[in-house]
Amino acid sequence: MSQRSLQSLVLRHNAVLLVLFVLMCLLSFSMSRAYLLEQRHTEQLRSLSSKAGHLAHFVEFYRDIIKSAVTPQLVDLIEFGDRDAAEKWARSIRKLVPDSVGLALLDADGNVLGNPLSLRLGTRCVIDMHALANDGTLSANPPVHDEVSGLEHFDIVEPVMSDGEVIGLLFASFRLDVVERALSRVAEEGEALGVVTAGGKFIAGYGEDMALDNMNIDDVAVPGTDWHLHAARRAVDFDGVFTRIAVMNGLLFVIVSMLIYLFARRLIRIVSVDLDAIRGLLEQIHSNPHTANSLEARSQLRETDVILGEIHDLAGEIGKRQVDLIGDSTTDELTGLLNRRGFTRELQRCIELARRDVEGVVVAVDLDHLKRINDTLGHAAGDAVIRQVGQCLKAHSRVTDVCARTGGDEFFVVLMKCRQDQAQVWFDKVLAAFLEAQRHLPELGGTDKLCTLSAGCTQIQDGEHEIHDAMTRADSALYEAKAAGRGLLRRYGS
Repeated sequence: MSQRSLQSLVLRHNAVLLVLFVLMCLLSFSMSRAYLLEQRHTEQLRSLSSKAGHLAHFVEFYRDIIKSAVTPQLVDLIEFGDRDAAEKWARSIRKLVPDSVGLALLDADGNVLGNPLSLRLGTRCVIDMHALANDGTLSANPPVHDEVSGLEHFDIVEPVMSDGEVIGLLFASFRLDVVERALSRVAEEGEALGVVTAGGKFIAGYGEDMALDNMNIDDVAVPGTDWHLHAARRAVDFDGVFTRIAVMNGLLFVIVSMLIYLFARRLIRIVSVDLDAIRGLLEQIHSNPHTANSLEARSQLRETDVILGEIHDLAGEIGKRQVDLIGDSTTDELTGLLNRRGFTRELQRCIELARRDVEGVVVAVDLDHLKRINDTLGHAAGDAVIRQVGQCLKAHSRVTDVCARTGGDEFFVVLMKCRQDQAQVWFDKVLAAFLEAQRHLPELGGTDKLCTLSAGCTQIQDGEHEIHDAMTRADSALYEAKAAGRGLLRRYGS
């Protein structure tokens, strides 16, 4: 790896920070622009949906008027089929219904009870009524007819029921001018509204014409109908807002750049002074390590003070460490696993990892019936069984796990990134492998009286302070396993 000076490294990182800052500004600008446009469009759609709801209430108003005309008298007119009376009734009711063009009664087959022309039913209206009576379908909902100039209208049809059966239809048509009036009540300034059928036929509109190249056009369905409400609005000009945002980002970039530059210069100067202090202290220790405790060095950073203190401490402990390392054997000679000293150190490390949310389980393992092997087959056979335990533990443990023999037939294992329920699966595999391996040990001479394993486990706790606490809990669970019949694992506290 190539080496760099502190100054070039800081400047390079500052350049990267500035580039990231610029990218963040551009991203923020783009997201702000998209957000403003999206919010504006969402508000417009919400407003248009509200207007479509108003238009739906308007259509429902005319439907309610027709529904209110269905009375027992009307049922009698249709059932007895008196065409003249039905036509007379329709004419009188039409005068009472506001904005109506035509109104008529029809029988169950879709035949007009009266003269269609005098009742103001056009050819298309009659065709639609026949289709509704025979097929149950309409060309649109509600149908719109504009074949006769000056009599453009939409139709409302209400079935007439008697004893649960449809005996006829009540038909009414209303001028399209009323739709335009409804649009005029909800249209906003600078907005053009239009209503079309599902097939794209224009029904009514309100508002001034505007150039389409500078328009935002939206479309929503009118509830309860197959009509659609279109809205054309002048595009909102956000250029002034975006320009101000861009200028502010530019000024912010200049200010941040200057602050980063000044900070980098100050940081380089401070770190350089402290590095010189560390270098000077190391040179003095190298020339005369016995005077380490009497040396002094001054720094401007707390972190450097910590390093200098550690250098003092390390220089004073080097001699002690060298003496300790001579007799500090951490490996068990028989199994090749860690001994108690090595395990204690590794367990302390695992406890520190647990404080950083790395789960771990301590497992205490003990050989069952080893004394029987020693008494009947000799200690060589017992040693072979112990070695086999060590091999099985290593074979079924990961690199991150810790295995140790802490006594004659006592073992400890730390399973990292593991929970107690997972430890049960691990123990079952180790026990099965150990039982199978004993059958092939020549030292046992094919005996069927094999050793088993008992174990107890406990989870390393986040607030663990003493390593022996975890070992004690695991031992306690181990005693429970032995009391329960041996050859099994018990969890602490279960």
